[in-house]
Amino acid sequence: MEQQLASLEDALKQCESLVNGDKEEEARTLLLSLQTKGVEDAEIHLKAAQCAEKLGITDRIIYELNQAYRYRPDDLSIIKRLAVVRIDSGQYDRAEKCLRELLKKDPHDIDAYRQLGAILEEDRQFGAAAELYREAYQKTGLEEFAKRALSVEHIEETDESSEYSDEEKPDSHIPRIPEENEVVLYMSLFQGREGTYARQWVSPTGESGYTPVREPFTPNPAKNHLIGNLTAGLYQLRIDNTLLFIAFDIDIPKSVLTQAVGDKRKWDSAIASVHKTACIIADTCASLGIPAYIEDSGHKGRHVWIFMDEPVQAKAAKNLARLIMARSEGIPPQIQVEIFPKQTHVKEDGLGNLIKIPLGIHKKTGRRSLFIDGNGVPYPRQMSFLKTIRKYSKEALFEVLASRFDGARRGEMTETDGAPFDPDNGKGVHQEPGKTVKQIGISRPVEEYDPARDSQFQLLLVRCPVIRHLVEKAQQFREINNDEANVIVHTIGHLENGPDAVNSILRECPTASESLFLKSRLRGNPISCPKIRSRVPDVTSRVICNCQFDPRLLVYPNPLIHLQGPDPGALGVTVDSLQFHSLVQDYLKTKRILNETEILFERYQERMNKLFEEAGVEEAETPLGKITRVKGEDGSISFSLGV
Repeated sequence: MEQQLASLEDALKQCESLVNGDKEEEARTLLLSLQTKGVEDAEIHLKAAQCAEKLGITDRIIYELNQAYRYRPDDLSIIKRLAVVRIDSGQYDRAEKCLRELLKKDPHDIDAYRQLGAILEEDRQFGAAAELYREAYQKTGLEEFAKRALSVEHIEETDESSEYSDEEKPDSHIPRIPEENEVVLYMSLFQGREGTYARQWVSPTGESGYTPVREPFTPNPAKNHLIGNLTAGLYQLRIDNTLLFIAFDIDIPKSVLTQAVGDKRKWDSAIASVHKTACIIADTCASLGIPAYIEDSGHKGRHVWIFMDEPVQAKAAKNLARLIMARSEGIPPQIQVEIFPKQTHVKEDGLGNLIKIPLGIHKKTGRRSLFIDGNGVPYPRQMSFLKTIRKYSKEALFEVLASRFDGARRGEMTETDGAPFDPDNGKGVHQEPGKTVKQIGISRPVEEYDPARDSQFQLLLVRCPVIRHLVEKAQQFREINNDEANVIVHTIGHLENGPDAVNSILRECPTASESLFLKSRLRGNPISCPKIRSRVPDVTSRVICNCQFDPRLLVYPNPLIHLQGPDPGALGVTVDSLQFHSLVQDYLKTKRILNETEILFERYQERMNKLFEEAGVEEAETPLGKITRVKGEDGSISFSLGV
């Protein structure tokens, strides 16, 4: 037996190692091959259940937990976990048995009362639910159970005698059992890391935290979150480092909290400051045209939420959040505000920070987190309120970020000292010894600078394919990474109009760091060609990067050597000719797109004609209006759309 236990122990360690090493298929095969039946060791079964949980094998989790409880019947944590698994898998009858057995052994378990009550309500056993809540109130003294008992008694009195429409149902913040379409709506707003969410826990000593659940946040856990069976949090960043919401977490710092506990006046004052801060942030969002929504977190704080209509890069979202905070004036100094996202990049095997999502019950206080208005009053029907939420567009976010330095022209932004930069070690902005380069701000209004009229800048673009590629990428895709941005800054930043040229490029990129914007022209040596190749090898390997400079110049190779030849005008290169060069490129690119579009259009028209022929019709009604097939005299086919 000892040898068998040792063998199982080793196999389970290997299984866990495989899971942690992202080799889930191998781990699954190994776990399913292990025979634990008849093993009279609860610890082995618990370890097997833990592995099964990480792999999402529900039947095996339940089996191993049952076996563990068989050999350790006094360990209530096992049956608690078993009840949660059965709830999550929709086995409500068996979950009810677990919870009733748990309450027999521990009649003061608050979560067990909540979970069992929710199951009874979902099964429309309102009388039994009311009786349970009254018992819970007697055992725990929590008023939430007394209120819930009255609430379900009212349902029992009215539910059998009449049918209510959505508008006629007795008022409540959350429906007793959310409808499927309501759960879907909720999940459309709150999406995070794929395949993972988190559950909040509270220990008997009052400590709380979150445990990752390596399963998708599907309608089942979402519904249980809304019912109150569990409290969920989401890891905000998705696998591709994009996100679908931005949030501000506003809280009372621990130092202030310690003073306020037990002093109602100080507590009320602290909560008022928290709410004031949330309103300031929401008002700033409104001034920028950003729809934002305030939530009472259910404990001692507020959240302000911004929902995106499509995924946006975490870096751009964080820049927007920083801009909102920079423009939010009057925030009390004792209030702590955290912005989400905290990270802009999370490794594939990482999770990043999580945030508790609304409308669940805070495990520490037993209070439900709700959306509230500016006066701090919860909206009466929270699920209906979700239907009114407006999402923010990615394009609007980009436009706001593109103008985020307008305040600098009015002197609203403060300058910050840049760090010294050595172009061949990449540690900041190059500076002369003893001098500091000011980076935040713009030397002259951007509108006064026209890149197309800057002959030095345009000549560099014509002669250096790498710099031209980076600038075109920034203009076309509105995104460059840090290495690409540094190459632009530490090349173009040395030109006569370097700061204006650099800032005009970076303004188009919402993900560009504020620290890269230049106040003054860079001095010293620009970044070298070898260093550029080491920084952006994916670019230099695809475009021509093999310029041959005159060795008699006695300088290390760098893009600015292209400007050391004769005056551009003497070479026949003028501003107009440079503009013509750029115009020709744009023309050819647009013509290619037009040709591709025409080919695609002809394919669609052929398919439409075939469908009309097969259906034997000449017109059809569509949500956009009536579409009619038109035959030309030459036999050509076209389609017209009428209202």
